[in-house]
Amino acid sequence: GERHVAPRALELDRRIETDHTFFPWDIVKAALPHGFLSLIIPKPFGGQGYLTAHMSVFIEELCSFCPGVANIFGAHALGLAPILVAPDVRHYEKHMRAVADAEKRGEPLLFALAITEPGAGSDIEDADFIRTARLVTTARKVPGGYVLNGRKVFISNGNVARYVWVGAVLDRERPLETGVALVVPAGAEGFSVGAVEKKMGQRACPAAELVFEDVFVPEENRVGEEGEGERLTALVLGASRAPVAAVAAGIARGALERLLAFLSGKKARGRYLFEEQWVQLALADMTAKIQAARQLCLDAAMYCDFAGMPALMRRPEMRVLNACPRPLVKSAPFRRLFASGRAYRTFRDLARRHVTAEGAALVAAYSSIAKFAASDLAVEVCLKAMDVMGPEGPAREWGVEKAFRDAKLTQIYEGTNQINRLYAYKMSAV
Repeated sequence: GERHVAPRALELDRRIETDHTFFPWDIVKAALPHGFLSLIIPKPFGGQGYLTAHMSVFIEELCSFCPGVANIFGAHALGLAPILVAPDVRHYEKHMRAVADAEKRGEPLLFALAITEPGAGSDIEDADFIRTARLVTTARKVPGGYVLNGRKVFISNGNVARYVWVGAVLDRERPLETGVALVVPAGAEGFSVGAVEKKMGQRACPAAELVFEDVFVPEENRVGEEGEGERLTALVLGASRAPVAAVAAGIARGALERLLAFLSGKKARGRYLFEEQWVQLALADMTAKIQAARQLCLDAAMYCDFAGMPALMRRPEMRVLNACPRPLVKSAPFRRLFASGRAYRTFRDLARRHVTAEGAALVAAYSSIAKFAASDLAVEVCLKAMDVMGPEGPAREWGVEKAFRDAKLTQIYEGTNQINRLYAYKMSAV
């Protein structure tokens, strides 16, 4: 982060403001030797085996430098996450190992997750609201697979990803019962990229419109079973909101660090600003709130990993994989076994014994609390930092103005803060 991201954060922000289609491939490639694209991939398939808590710490640190760059890697992990939470072992070899192997060759292979539609945002993420959402993305069952039609919007990494996880429905009148999750390669016939958004903040990570016109998706590219689409979406977002809260905490921390750098040489009326009591009180208040937000993130991530959704390495399929010699895991018979529907259903049913509906609901509630509290706090801290800086607060060269623009997005993605407050209310009402 300090070597590749911090020196270029402001430069990237300015460049993408004028050329919103620019993408920092050089930074992505510089991250490959450090395994940034294989963080959540299980170790038997060449990855780091990161849990939610690991990702939260990682993403906070990178976001203190530039959340746009951090979101490239976060959105990629989000695109892979449904395969893990399913747990669909059929895709471990096909897609996760492909990402890890490409990374080792020095070739970035990015994933994206596509949920949001033109007329359905946060409501498409919730089982209570999806029935009234204005859905346009549908899948039609055909021999050998599905035909996909529709549009997705504001998709992070959408225009640079090699594969996109797409949520669709077989019947718009019964979205909860007919949801289907499909992995679509970027080169598929009928798949195209529409508008790439001109964003206010987090510009380094693009947000794109994706268009599907009679795209054939083989049945083997389905994640989970038919009718499990909404369940997978809920599980993924429940697990991912703690790292998103960490995005906001990282932005707030970065804004405070930039404020401290600003204050280090500033005087007013012959005194250093550090000596002013009102400045000391403001710094103490910001520091305390940031520490509280960081703890909320960690609490939510730890609950997800070790209570609500058992840690990846403790799950049945991981125990089997870790007990087997690596040559056996890579062998053709073993791969065929894990690629079977029977293997998926076996591990899914075993996983469900550990992930109860109540546990998943509490994961969603805890992570939602962390998400809306940290993101609101990030906006507040950035505004307070600019207030302390006075007329120089909005100046771009200090980076606090950028932090404010970056922070605003955290109140919106992964479900608006209003939706996340409803999850928190559900927990308090139980």
